Amino acid sequence: MGNYIIKPFAIAMGLQREMSRMTYLNYYGEKIDIPYLCFYVEGEGKRILVDTACSAADYAALIKRSAKPLRAGGELFKDVVDKTPWEAMLAELGITADQIDYVIQTHLHWDHCMNTVKVAPTTKVIVHEKEVMGGLPPHCIFGFSYAQKDHYERLEKLPGFTTVKGDVQLLPGLSIFETPGHTPGGISVKVQTKAGTHVIAGLCTVDRNYHVPPELREELGYEVIPPGCHTDPMQAYQSMLRIKREADRILPLHEPKLMHEKVIGA
Repeated sequence: MGNYIIKPFAIAMGLQREMSRMTYLNYYGEKIDIPYLCFYVEGEGKRILVDTACSAADYAALIKRSAKPLRAGGELFKDVVDKTPWEAMLAELGITADQIDYVIQTHLHWDHCMNTVKVAPTTKVIVHEKEVMGGLPPHCIFGFSYAQKDHYERLEKLPGFTTVKGDVQLLPGLSIFETPGHTPGGISVKVQTKAGTHVIAGLCTVDRNYHVPPELREELGYEVIPPGCHTDPMQAYQSMLRIKREADRILPLHEPKLMHEKVIGA
């Protein structure tokens, strides 16, 4: 049941980001080129996207909106560059937007949802209800992580826009579970494949968040490293422990190695 395949696509890249933005209080000063990933999942006669990422053009026009670099906390971002744009991804998959059955938004930071407004009216867009409660951003200190208000208004007006709460069995072999802490309504996606259970982890993380070297783990005294940007680091920590329990393999949203994998779970 649920022999899905997963194809990760790097829609664009954020170059030379501060690693501690991913790994709370760890790996200061290291730089990382992070992909803005969109995961195509196929099985049970359905086509699903997990997150839709952001193009370089949308970043420039709708996020940065200035000739100056975007200031994200204490960091000045280098501009986003395209890798496999939305249209190129669909062409490579041999599908059109109206053939996408579901878009699952792990959360609504701009780098995960800017292409979602391009889906067809028939596509069901799934967001946790806590992600949109009370407006966005949830607090002014997270302003740099979100698009402008009108983008989210467009999302909520999509015919297929649907909010969920709790853990949801969406399809046979594919479920959603709550993983808050990075954002108020973060969700992760559990996918059954021939190669085992894969979890697309709904926090802005990389492999090093989940696989802490033994010597560092001993020094720190904890098992996983929460994301550097969070609404509640302790809640994020517990969410990450659940992800580890649920998964044979974790697929972090910004892990660079994933952009080189063509098919996962076959």
